[in-house]
Amino acid sequence: MQSDYDDLRDLWYSWLFARLHYFLAEDIAWRLNSNNLKVLDVGCGTGFQSMLYAAIGCDVLGIDIAGDLVKEARKKPVPDLNGKKPKLHPLYYDFSRRYNAATWALLREKFHDVRPAIPPRFEVASALEIPSEAAAFDHVNCCGSVLSFMPDMQVALNEISRVLKPGGTFFIELEGRWNADAFWPLIDCLLGGKIGYDSSYKEAFELLRPPFQAGVNTEYPFGDTRNPVYMSLRLATRRETDRKLRGAGLIADRWRFIHAFTNLIPSTLLDHPNPSTSLVKVFSFLSSIEEKVPGYWPGCSIVVSGRKV
Repeated sequence: MQSDYDDLRDLWYSWLFARLHYFLAEDIAWRLNSNNLKVLDVGCGTGFQSMLYAAIGCDVLGIDIAGDLVKEARKKPVPDLNGKKPKLHPLYYDFSRRYNAATWALLREKFHDVRPAIPPRFEVASALEIPSEAAAFDHVNCCGSVLSFMPDMQVALNEISRVLKPGGTFFIELEGRWNADAFWPLIDCLLGGKIGYDSSYKEAFELLRPPFQAGVNTEYPFGDTRNPVYMSLRLATRRETDRKLRGAGLIADRWRFIHAFTNLIPSTLLDHPNPSTSLVKVFSFLSSIEEKVPGYWPGCSIVVSGRKV
């Protein structure tokens, strides 16, 4: 996915990162009283969030197991917080441009007098064995569903807690279980696979089985729909996530969700590089509803911020 990782032409990931980065800016403006902080970006990819923190003057280390993505991250310049139109990736939709402007405006208002940006450092490393001393960071970021790909999410959360200072803060995003996308694979089976989930009835029913407060595992197709790569994915619940956070000595202070109403359109249709005009219009209508509903409405992505006790 290296070649198109930053080229967010599809509606699914464009909306995810538009909302996610605005939520992150809100969280930074609310929580971080200083810009001179040590930040760890776990599963940094090509450095989306690393660059946000660096732009406000934080000392950032980004780690990822994908060496090719790390190489891409090292090539990027830090966006100028006070520049005319800073951005983290191409912006193809009206909502992307609107959220991008709002994100940088929030950060500029809080950190208008930041020290000169320090380019992040990027290393190839695993979230299950973070190469840092204990209590080395003031803040840890972990987005892009990184925790959902972990064979044992608890180990990764324990590592995040280990390298976080007491009282330090975190911002994470992971895949949620209960949303419309939990039902689309079964509907797809009934329609003979026309939606493109490529699931069996057994796999579709597995997503809906009890216990309902526990997460479930699934094999999800990524990349080219004609030749997808199947990756194991943990779909978590809020209760399960909160329990694992507490098990690592981390306390959640705020919960938000993304793709709470937009996933009334199947994700297989939204994850397409050239959506039709009619699909964009329907998506825009649903996204406007999502912006107005309370933040606790369940969605495909769980966004949680908090602190280490």
